[in-house]
Formats: sequence, structure tokens, C-alpha cells
Amino acid sequence: GRVPRDLSLVPERVILSRARQSCYGHQLSHWLAEFPRDQLKIVVLEEASKDPRPMLDDIARFLGLATFDAGLEFPKLNVDDKKHNPIGELRLLGEQYEMVHSIISKDLDLFETYLQRDVRSRWDLSRSRWSD
Repeated sequence: GRVPRDLSLVPERVILSRARQSCYGHQLSHWLAEFPRDQLKIVVLEEASKDPRPMLDDIARFLGLATFDAGLEFPKLNVDDKKHNPIGELRLLGEQYEMVHSIISKDLDLFETYLQRDVRSRWDLSRSRWSD
């Protein structure tokens, strides 16, 4: 089984800082303040995990480039059974989870507004996944 990390000694400010680094909606708002939305192409990496071709073709079209040749292979590289720094080992305490979940959840609302589609369903934000 997994051995959970003890986060009881981690200062709240550190946990909040790390949570805010994951706030894509907030980060994106700064870019959108400087550039029109139609000049930004926003992609979600998880959407390319099984078949990257549709995402790469979409990026190519956005840039005004030709799409990829149908015969072109996209082999997966750096794939192994070992997880480096597996997120599953991170276990937040109850109140830490509530703080982080509140920040991430609000930011996901903003991020989905910018994307005009659902991304929340791709990530498991449940208490059972992140907290003891």
C-alpha cells in the first residue's frame, strides 16, 4: 500500500501557495487581460493522453499550419510502470483539504468559463482521493 505523507507540519501558507500554483483560470486571466481570446490557444494535456493527433491537428490549424500526415506515428516516450512523485501519496488533513478544494474548485469554474467546456470531470477532486 501507499504510505501517506504527514502534512500536519507543513505551514498553511505553503499548502495555499502550492494550491494557487495549480489555478489555471487565474493564471489565464492575466494572459486574457493582455491578449484577445482568439489569439490564445488553450489546451488541456489530459485530452491528448490516448490519441494526441486531434489536439495537435487543432493546434496546427490554430497556427495556420498544415495538419499532420495521417500516417505519422506519435509513439509514447518515457512511459514506465513507475510513478515519479506519485500524487496518490499526498494526503491532506481535513481542514487542509477544505482550503485547497475551495481554491481549486473556484478556479476550475473560471477555467471552464474560459474554455467553454467541462474539464472538472477529468480530475478527481473528491475528499476520499485527497484526504484521510
